[in-house]
Amino acid sequence: MTVHMSNGGVIRRAVSRGLMPALIFALGGTSVSAMDDPELVWSHKEWSAGYEMGRCAIWTGGDGSGIFEIEVDMGGYNASASYLPIVYSNYPIPLREDDEFELYIDHQMSDFGPEMGFYDSMDSYGRYMVAAGMTDGFVPDLIGTFRGANSVAVEVLHYGEPPFVADEFSLSGFTATYLKISEWCRFDPNHLFRS
Repeated sequence: MTVHMSNGGVIRRAVSRGLMPALIFALGGTSVSAMDDPELVWSHKEWSAGYEMGRCAIWTGGDGSGIFEIEVDMGGYNASASYLPIVYSNYPIPLREDDEFELYIDHQMSDFGPEMGFYDSMDSYGRYMVAAGMTDGFVPDLIGTFRGANSVAVEVLHYGEPPFVADEFSLSGFTATYLKISEWCRFDPNHLFRS
C-alpha cells in the first residue's frame, strides 16, 4: 500500500500489521539511523512511523478508517498534520471544501479544529478526495496535547446537516512513534521547530 504524503512525497506501507511483529523481532529493538537506510517503517501499538528521503511521518488509521498523520522534515522543520478520510468508490466524497471541522481530544472539544483547512488530494488508489490540514504553526501544540491524551476524534459539519464523527483514533503508541521519528529526523521532540 502506498500513502501519499501531503507534501507530494510517498511513504510505502509494505509491511502489513500481521508482519510487523516479525519485523520488530528481526530488528531486535535496535536503533537504526535514518541515514543508514533510505526507507524505514516502524510501528508501536496503534501508530506507525516512516522515514523516506529526509522526511518522517507518523500515522494511524487505515484498514477501513481514515488516516491521521503528522509529518516532519529532517531537523524538525516544516511539521504538518493532516486528516485523510477513507474514500469509497461510488460513494460521495466524505469531506467537502465548505465543511467545518472539530477535533475532540479525550472526548472534549479542542481549539485545534478551526486550525484545520481543507485541500484537494488523491488517495493511495489515485481517487480524488478532500483532506484536512492543520495550520503549520499549531502542529507543535497539537503534538504536545496528543502526548498527554488517549484519543482524538474528527467531527465534520456539513452545511445544513447535523455534525458527525468521521473517525476516532487511539493515541496509544503516539508518543513512542513520535520519539522514533525525532531520532530518525534528528530533532528535539520537546522543541519542534515552529513554522
